Amino acid sequence: MATGGLYGSTVTGPVSVSNGAETTGLYGNNVNFGGTYFEYLIFIESTTVPSTPTGGSWDFTNNVGIPPSGWSNSPPATPTNPVYMSIALINSRSNAALVWSTPGQIFKQGPTGPTGPTGPTGPQGPQGNPGTAATVAVGTTTTGAAGTSASVTNSGTTSAAVFNFTIPRGDTGAIGPQGVKGDTGATGAGVAAGGTTGQVLAKASNTDYDTSWINLVGGLNYQGNWNASTNSPTLTSSVGTNGYYYTVSVAGSTNLNGITDWQVGDWAIFNGSVWQKIDQTNQVTSVNGQTGAVVLTAADVGALTNVTSTDGSVTVTTPSTGVRDLSVAVAAATNNVICQVRNTTGATLTKGTVIYISGATGQLPTVSKAIANSDATSAQTMGVITADLPNNTNGNVTIIGLITDIDTSAYTDGAQLYLSPTVA
Repeated sequence: MATGGLYGSTVTGPVSVSNGAETTGLYGNNVNFGGTYFEYLIFIESTTVPSTPTGGSWDFTNNVGIPPSGWSNSPPATPTNPVYMSIALINSRSNAALVWSTPGQIFKQGPTGPTGPTGPTGPQGPQGNPGTAATVAVGTTTTGAAGTSASVTNSGTTSAAVFNFTIPRGDTGAIGPQGVKGDTGATGAGVAAGGTTGQVLAKASNTDYDTSWINLVGGLNYQGNWNASTNSPTLTSSVGTNGYYYTVSVAGSTNLNGITDWQVGDWAIFNGSVWQKIDQTNQVTSVNGQTGAVVLTAADVGALTNVTSTDGSVTVTTPSTGVRDLSVAVAAATNNVICQVRNTTGATLTKGTVIYISGATGQLPTVSKAIANSDATSAQTMGVITADLPNNTNGNVTIIGLITDIDTSAYTDGAQLYLSPTVA
């Protein structure tokens, strides 16, 4: 397809010579000039059909076209989208604006074809310059746990490697044979010789074995047992050695510097001036007016050995030491029969509420409001709450007997009352 001008002439004239116009007609005729006509082709790459271009011109002086904005005089070399073309007729004898044709697609990028076969191997290139020599260095060596695998890691680079090694510890070997006995060492400093009765060995400095014997001022020195009843061994008020003390083995009232109450286990200690007592006994002073190994009877503390209720229906006896028998006469007359229960309903059971046994907590029955709408809530009806019973507390239910302060004004005397099937 031509991208330059297609030229032609006409005999009509004359044509005045001017800038951008011909100076010689067809075949050198310079008398009658004909106009120059040709098709001017322009191109554009676009994903969609472009609108018809406007503008553009042809420079006859330099014989070059000036395409409209966005268009070019030649197709794109490596398009990735469709390419469109528009044509205008150039007339050297007309100054009218160029009229362009509707753009038409001339080609578009097709799908990538299959990869062609590998070409032949090219000739070997020239040898390159010598590269920098790689280096290898040993980094750290670590002892791993016994039984683990050995490992090597590179903490450097591929051209300057630094290898760190981890080598596992071996298993503990068998005990080797006993070695030859070594020579006897020099005699150590040991404990300083000397000292007298009552002295102690003390360090004179922080150096090992730098010790000396000293008298312990103010220290306690145990002298043995003392019989406070017979004063044996004999102790005298205000006479003694500072720090000496005795343990009382027999209680007594020997007077040592005004102290006469000596109990077994007490300490008699001399403070350098007088004798003092350190009370080491935990003995109770007295129980019910008695001292020593006290044994109490029921009579000693005013306790009753046998108890009988007023109506004779209940009797508590003591058949043997530490044993109590409770006897209730079934045939005996009684006014009230009550039973201890526990309320776990979540609310207070008020006095006079009729209840049934709904469960148990330990040794106590748990109770709920009775209602005659099912066998489960009425068959185990037990009695009437004796007094207001808060939730999660224990109280009494009257099974047989009298409960006072309950409003019965809605009923007539002697009327029989039944468990309600609608109200609990």
